[in-house]
Amino acid sequence: MTKLNGIILYAALCFFATKGFAFNSVASTASDSPPSIGTIHFAPDRSAITLDAARILGPWVRYLIEHEDVRLKIVGHVENSAGTREMALPFSDKLALAAKAYLVRNHIAENRIDTIGMGKERPVCKAESKACDLENRRVELQIVSTGR
Repeated sequence: MTKLNGIILYAALCFFATKGFAFNSVASTASDSPPSIGTIHFAPDRSAITLDAARILGPWVRYLIEHEDVRLKIVGHVENSAGTREMALPFSDKLALAAKAYLVRNHIAENRIDTIGMGKERPVCKAESKACDLENRRVELQIVSTGR
């Protein structure tokens, strides 16, 4: 694939992802282990699932389809500079709900996924910088129960 074709493909995937389409980019393989990456980062002032986030969520979709007894908790976090606690909590909820919506669009039952927003209460980076803001603006996927 040429660089130009790759750019056009990336632009098309981004466009369709913003319209609610979902893409699973990793080949399906049955596994008893959950995906190794459980953190998704978001662009500043955005709650849209990016192509990078979809690449992380794709293996989770397959894992959840293959393991119907697994329940998830998706925890949203925002950056230190997100304003007051009252402003930060709803936006962290919105990030968690965006990840949940992606999973639900990909045939994961809504009742298997709980969401919670933590606001800026649990930063992974405490410095006041744009780099830390990007690290802290995230959702984390956590397995909360299995039927085993």
